[in-house]
Amino acid sequence: MRKILAATLFMSIAVGISNLVLPLFTEELGATYTGIGMLGLSYVVFYSLTSVPVGKLSDKYGRKILLLLGSSGMVFVYFLYTFADSVTHVLIIRLLHGAAGAPVWVLCETTIADLSSSNKSGRAMGLFGSSWATGFAIGPLIGGFLYSAIGARNSFIVCSILLIISSVFVVLAKFPEPKTSTKKINFGILWAPCLISFVFAGVEGIVTILFPPYARSLGIIEVGIGGLLTVFAMTRAISYAPFGHLVDKFGRRNFVITGSIAGFFTLVALSAFTNPFLLGLILIALALSGCAIYPSTASSISEIGAGGNRGFAFGVFNAIWMGGYGLWPSIGGKVADIFSPTAPYILAAILVLTTIPIAVIFFRDEKYCFSE
Repeated sequence: MRKILAATLFMSIAVGISNLVLPLFTEELGATYTGIGMLGLSYVVFYSLTSVPVGKLSDKYGRKILLLLGSSGMVFVYFLYTFADSVTHVLIIRLLHGAAGAPVWVLCETTIADLSSSNKSGRAMGLFGSSWATGFAIGPLIGGFLYSAIGARNSFIVCSILLIISSVFVVLAKFPEPKTSTKKINFGILWAPCLISFVFAGVEGIVTILFPPYARSLGIIEVGIGGLLTVFAMTRAISYAPFGHLVDKFGRRNFVITGSIAGFFTLVALSAFTNPFLLGLILIALALSGCAIYPSTASSISEIGAGGNRGFAFGVFNAIWMGGYGLWPSIGGKVADIFSPTAPYILAAILVLTTIPIAVIFFRDEKYCFSE
């Protein structure tokens, strides 16, 4: 498990760097808020199309080779960004980025679930969340310095190198043998955690894609923006594992409801304040609300797919998650252009409210996950 967590960490550092550099680079090429928001939508197209088949294939043939193909593809994609000289070029490369990213995210997450016991699935998903959140925490801060020191194109080269290191850990890791299953996924149980994740993925997408140019419009420099994103991500990195343990102990539904209520108020606050220090505190609170959500939903998916369908279940989960990550920033970008740069955060707050009745009525803690 440690090698997969290490592979996830280095990959996430690269993604964290590009999360800061890519929106600023695209803005330099002439993109509006709408164009910047399209970064998420273009990524999600091929990601969502490939997540489910990749997960299904991994159930049958194993995780390792598909994971290596994905990480190698990401090395190539970051290299391609260095040649982009228009917004159109960036968006086309983002399509390829999504196709390469799907097997990496789906199969790292699935493998961690494979290596955990059912009564500790929340903790396992928390450890996985801490691994990628640590990378997302370090990445933007590094990205801010790289962007200022060597520019966007050279920053993408650094991302490629980090993905090569990640691939080495994948090569060294041991993977469980694939299991054949005749059981079918119970989609009546699957949809609730997926829909909740769809909403909170949109919140994360709005923060990571639209917040950097919004913060720059407030007069915050690139390194400062990177620092704020680092505060957001580091809070998650520190909190995911303990929150996952608490989810196992006290139940998923309670944590989803609490996280949703907290998320609503922090998003409203994010739209109301412009002081960098206050923004940092608000981002900490928003990160903690997400820490209640991810281990709860991901551990549910782990149980739903147990018995040989876990890759498929996580493929569906990731496709829907990434759909939210891509859709809501693109809508938020349009809303920002029409109304104001703070409007996407109000939109996100309204969306988060919808997850509360879903959790109350439909979200289950019980450990029965299959239909015969």
